[in-house]
Amino acid sequence: MLKKRNTQPLDHQGHTVGFEVITPDLATEYLNTMPGNRPLSNKSVRYLVQQAEAGKFYDTVAPLHFDAEGRLRNGQHRMWMVIDSQMPQQFLVVRGATEEEIDALDIGKRRTPADTLALDGYANTKWLGGALQNLWMYENGIAPGHSRSMFNTANAPGMTNHNMREYAPIHPDMVYSVEYLRATPSVRLLGPPTMLAFVHFCTVQSSPVKSTSFWDSIAKQNFWGQNDPAFRIYDRLARSKGGNRTNLLTPMEVGALSIKAWNNWVQGKDTIFLRWQAPGSRHSTKEGFPRVRGYELC
Repeated sequence: MLKKRNTQPLDHQGHTVGFEVITPDLATEYLNTMPGNRPLSNKSVRYLVQQAEAGKFYDTVAPLHFDAEGRLRNGQHRMWMVIDSQMPQQFLVVRGATEEEIDALDIGKRRTPADTLALDGYANTKWLGGALQNLWMYENGIAPGHSRSMFNTANAPGMTNHNMREYAPIHPDMVYSVEYLRATPSVRLLGPPTMLAFVHFCTVQSSPVKSTSFWDSIAKQNFWGQNDPAFRIYDRLARSKGGNRTNLLTPMEVGALSIKAWNNWVQGKDTIFLRWQAPGSRHSTKEGFPRVRGYELC
């Protein structure tokens, strides 16, 4: 039988800290209090169950956190471990955690920006989080397309999970751009969805009417000729996806070329060649990452 430690809860700055035994019924009750859950990883739950059954789950490694309203705010996978294993477990529990502390949590399965958005009720959060990260970099003078989410510069704070929580509501139309990509496979399959959603968002902000015509032209392959910038970006992206390594584009190049095509398209410029070299590449120029014509930085 699991023996509860003989300890008294400690009070510290409005927090109560102590050991508690959680049964499968309590675990189910606590899960129902969570205001939002990131997507459940069945693989993580299976691993935790294996650890519990082997007697290798250690209650002091990471506490459970409850907020001031008594809601469980992290520990979803561990609650499912208790339920699936049907084994009561003892946990170190912190009650009365603040929102700032909850935002700073990095427990168990690392929280990504996508997890943070899912907790706030957004859908398609992997694409949405990636597209918002690209937009954040663009707005802060950093070429989008990097794989990392953390960028600290002299003029811009890092894109942390807390920043993402504040940034997403400022750009609500990014949800529409992600939904457009999901609903339009003829565009989505041309390149990284997070990059194409970022470019789509910027063009919509620049001119909703012209943006619709531009992307419809690409989606339906309806061009005025081979010098149509929409045709040039469609052709270049299609060749990149064709399997020939010499034609492959990085996500950053996809974004830059798509923006250049848009800029030419809204100006009615014939486009014979569509080129851009990333900074630091062998043939790079000092052109820099292109700015979206008509898009005002926030």
